[in-house]
Amino acid sequence: MYFRPMWWVRMRSYLWQLLPRSLLGRLSLVMVVGVLVTQVVGSLFWAAQSHAKSEAESKLAAQYIAHSASASIRFFRELPPNYRKLLIQQFREMGGTRFLVNLNHAVVPVQKIPVQTLVKTVLTTVEATLKTDFPPSQKFELAFAS
Repeated sequence: MYFRPMWWVRMRSYLWQLLPRSLLGRLSLVMVVGVLVTQVVGSLFWAAQSHAKSEAESKLAAQYIAHSASASIRFFRELPPNYRKLLIQQFREMGGTRFLVNLNHAVVPVQKIPVQTLVKTVLTTVEATLKTDFPPSQKFELAFAS
């Protein structure tokens, strides 16, 4: 003989009390549960599609930004060294460029944004694009900062 725990018996009797007695009530309950399940499945599908779309758009934007940054880097490298500081100062006075332009001989410490899946995807895309635009000897340190 199999003994069921007391909590199981109580929960089962409580659930039977919640179930409607009429056929119309039971059909209504089935319809409400069906609509809720359909809404949950539809929402999950929509969220997955939205995530995939945002990831694809982020990769495309990251490639565009990386190509623009590499063009800016090439522009400043092709300038004679004594004109670089003058041009950077003019950019700052006129409102700047799309990128932070600074002459550094060391890594600038920044407080990085915590790595999430989309941040990691964008960083790897930018790094891969910069590696294709520059020789392999170039070292880049990329990070998102607020």
